[in-house]
Amino acid sequence: MNSKLIEELTDQMEKDRGWVDEDAYYKMNLLIEEVGELAREVRRRETGRLRPDEDDTVDNRDDLELEVGDVLFSLISVSNHYKISLDRAFLAKLNDLKRRYNSSIPIPGYEEINSNK
Repeated sequence: MNSKLIEELTDQMEKDRGWVDEDAYYKMNLLIEEVGELAREVRRRETGRLRPDEDDTVDNRDDLELEVGDVLFSLISVSNHYKISLDRAFLAKLNDLKRRYNSSIPIPGYEEINSNK
């Protein structure tokens, strides 16, 4: 699956569920909530510290995968709201890291992003 398809599927799901009209502030709050849920799942796995309502007999990788998916969906929703391409945003970040740390790692699309500045 490529990032353009992921952007389109996120948009379609939001339209189907009636979420497309939510403002960016609302979507950002959902993203923060989902990041918190991911953090709780990682904490549970890494420290073994449980809340009273958590089951210590279950170590379900699917839970972690779903939390990562929730974060991605919410992040893509915010990105779509502002019409930000995932490819361009990610390549711009890699470009920034490459410049900042003087990296020689070849990055596909690096020249395209670098020439648009």
